[in-house]
This record gives sequence, C-alpha cells and structure tokens, in this order.
Amino acid sequence: MALDFSTLTAEQIAELAKLIQQSNLKAVQDEIDKQQGARLHDEKNAPWAPGGYYAKALKEVPPYKFRPYPKMLYSADYVTAQRDYEVAVRYRERRDEPGLRDEMIRHAEAAMRASCRTVMTEQEERDAVNTGLWMPTPQEAVEVDEARQQAIAQAAAEAAYDDRRLSAAAQAERAAADAVSEGHLVEVPEQRRGPGRPRKE
Repeated sequence: MALDFSTLTAEQIAELAKLIQQSNLKAVQDEIDKQQGARLHDEKNAPWAPGGYYAKALKEVPPYKFRPYPKMLYSADYVTAQRDYEVAVRYRERRDEPGLRDEMIRHAEAAMRASCRTVMTEQEERDAVNTGLWMPTPQEAVEVDEARQQAIAQAAAEAAYDDRRLSAAAQAERAAADAVSEGHLVEVPEQRRGPGRPRKE
C-alpha cells in the first residue's frame, strides 16, 4: 500500500523526515556498538553485551583496593621543613633580592624530601621505626624527638648533680675527660694508677 504524502503540510513533512533521520542514526549507532563490543570481547576477553557497550566499558571503574605499601615515614625535621616552606611561599621579596623567594622554596622542599622516607614492606617499616628516627606521622616523630631530648637533659642534670658530690681531684678528672670528648662523655674512663708503695714483707 502506497503512502500518500500530498495531504501533509510542510511542518509535518519536516517532522517525518526528522524521525526517519533519528531512526537511521539509531540503527547506525547500534551497529557500531555491536561491533565495538565484539572487538573488545575478542581483544580483552571482556564480557560481550550489545547496545552502548563501549561507552559502558569506559565508565566502569574497578573497586578501590587499599594497599598499605609503599608508605611514607617522617623524621622530626619534617615539621620544621614544612613550616619553612610555608614561610617561603608567603615571602615577599624586595627588588634588591631577586630570586630569593624561589631559593627559599627550593631549600625548604629539599629539607622536606630529606625528612621523608618511603618504605615498601612491613619489615622495612619496622626496621626504620626501631631506629627512633622515623615515624608514621610527623607529629609522632616530633614527640619521639622531644622525649629523646628530655632524656638527654635529664641525664645531663643527673651527671651535674653527681659531679658536685665528687672530690676536687675527681672533678678535675671529669673536666679533663669532658674536654677530650667535647662534653659527650657518659662515663669517665678509669685512669690507670701508677705503682703503689711496695708491700712490706
């Protein structure tokens, strides 16, 4: 049965042409999707599904999987380096000091890199933390360093208290030992004594 288009208005004819064009485009797109799905199935052994397969494949994101390593560790110097970096970024250099701000930023960035360490395994992390120099967070590194400094100050105070109770000769001996060790001596080495008086027989 032939269709009679003589009674259609110009607007109706334009609308009909538009529908036919959309139908043709959809058929072409379905064929493209089918071909792309088949190609991906052949190349990557992916599950084949008709209709917009390629677009769906692009949108699929694999689920996030937490991996504890590599992991960053920090030393007590990181906080200071980070503070220096923030100061450098906000620094306004004068006309008579061109390049100073960039140099400050580079120096701070180098200090931040030096105060970080990347570990790849649990054993490597354990070995680094056991040294007392590296911690999982900058704050923990600062707390460990402060505790170490307090222990050193406590030991120095106790040594000073003990020194005041020594005899004059022992204090002189201690002072001489500190001078040789630049004040880092923990114990005074025992001095070899000369031969004493011969025993009476």
